[in-house]
Amino acid sequence: MDLTVAELKSLILNRVKLSSTDLKEVADSFSKLYCDYQDNVIDRVAVEPVPATPYTWIDPPTGRSRGVLLFFHGGGYTMGSTLDHLQLVASLVDQSGVSVLGIDYRLCPEHQFPAALDDGEEAYRWLLSNHPFPKAIGVSGISAGALLATQLIYRCQETNHPLPTLAVIMSGPRDLDFNSASCSYNIDRDFVGPERRHRRRFSSRSFQLL
Repeated sequence: MDLTVAELKSLILNRVKLSSTDLKEVADSFSKLYCDYQDNVIDRVAVEPVPATPYTWIDPPTGRSRGVLLFFHGGGYTMGSTLDHLQLVASLVDQSGVSVLGIDYRLCPEHQFPAALDDGEEAYRWLLSNHPFPKAIGVSGISAGALLATQLIYRCQETNHPLPTLAVIMSGPRDLDFNSASCSYNIDRDFVGPERRHRRRFSSRSFQLL
């Protein structure tokens, strides 16, 4: 089914609870939307949680690949999970043949920055220790997860950890004031309006969605 931008925006706004002040209600509505639109690519990958960890392997039918990606989901640092993003991750795995390790990092407001980044570093160190090809590890993320993937690279430089082999950055925020030309150009297309965007603040101490 082909949808116009306006039709897609209307569909999303009718399904998600952006007007709610209950963060769990907003998160649950996004999760249901994501899961309702998964297709059969999900059946072409193997999903295996790692016991006693917040990690999930998503592998191609051929099994664990030599090169792997550590994946950070999106969700404004306050919601989301690997399983919410399974359609995206499964598509990446199916088309590339590369295994992905998704991490469900700690979320705001219960856990303030740098908890999510600390979790990412721990996951990366876990991969370095447990993957048989530590020089074949990359990082990836979308939206807030893209920023975490980028921050992890900087942290690796600061801590002298081996750098990831590659980075796949999807829709990563570059302007957290949301006043760039692209934000202005897309103001009528975005389903998250400027008022809600400007209530989201980043500081060196915390991420918050107010």
